[in-house]
Parts: sequence; C-alpha cells; structure tokens
Amino acid sequence: MGTGRLAGGGTNRVFRLPPPPRRAGQMGRPVKHGAELPLAADAARPEPDAVTTTVTSRYGAAAALSWNRAHPKLKARGAWEGHQGALPVIEGTLIRLTVDHLPHDRAPKPVWLRASRPDAGPAEADLCWQAFLRRFDLEHTFIPQAVPGLDPPETPRSGRRRPLDLARPGRLRPALARPPPGRR
Repeated sequence: MGTGRLAGGGTNRVFRLPPPPRRAGQMGRPVKHGAELPLAADAARPEPDAVTTTVTSRYGAAAALSWNRAHPKLKARGAWEGHQGALPVIEGTLIRLTVDHLPHDRAPKPVWLRASRPDAGPAEADLCWQAFLRRFDLEHTFIPQAVPGLDPPETPRSGRRRPLDLARPGRLRPALARPPPGRR
C-alpha cells in the first residue's frame, strides 16, 4: 500500500467523503462527492472511520484518525488541464497523525497522510504512519558534514588546473597535461 504525505500543520485543502447512497426513486444525476473533510487545524470534521493510539518512545502517545474513501475534488487545471471527459474520483484513506511531543522540545503540529488504499483498516492506518515516521527519522538523522567525502571542495589554484578529456565522456576526470606544440 503506497503512502504519500499531504501536508503538515494548518492547510487549506479540502477532501470529500463518498456520497450517501441514493434513495429509492431519487431522480436526477447521481452525486459524485459527499461531505467535506477540511484539513484546516480548527475545522469541524465528520466522525473518523477508525481511531488508534500508540505509545512511542520518541514521540510519546501518537493518535491516528483515519477516514476511508476520501478524495480530492479535482479541477480541470494544472495537471488535469487537457483532460477529456469527466474527471476521475481518486479515493484513498486520509490519516491525521498527532503526537505528544517532538525531539528537542518543539511544538508538534498534526501531519496529514494519504494512503492509496481506499478501505484501509485501523491496523493498516497504523502501519502507514509508522512507516512514514520511520522514513522521516532516517531522512533527518544523517548530517551531511558527518559523512566522509561530502566536505566542500577546495578552490582550485590557477596553476594546478588540468583540462577535461571531452573525447572520452566515460572519463569524468581531468586529462593529463600535454606538452606545448613544437616541444616533445
């Protein structure tokens, strides 16, 4: 199941839940979008499909609320500008993760994640946010100065430069200096 990060903190994105079932004898075109699910920090949201709480050693208690079959209401602009026909409804599971504390006494903000599976259960929602935090920790653990070979290059001195050998593109190192013409 793929997971993609949407946003952190307050955001103005709005997702839609699936439409309610049609009533018997209802006339007209079926509704494509249901109730709104705003991601803003102080917005009123519908009840989540699943709520889980897990205690972690690094972040304290982590609470995950998930809504199944949530989808953005696409507009015919940006990547969808030249699309012919009706725009698709791309459903997934929306997960709101809140933690008690962050390392170094920083104030935590909620993080929104979206799993590509539209009907993820509580265990799968937990797995998604745990995988996200694991990857986040790995990406933010390594400091470039501590890794050998990533020190800034020294400024070359004019007398020590060598021309690049462009005849052999596989060799990306400077060519040996040739003697000036007329001298062997």
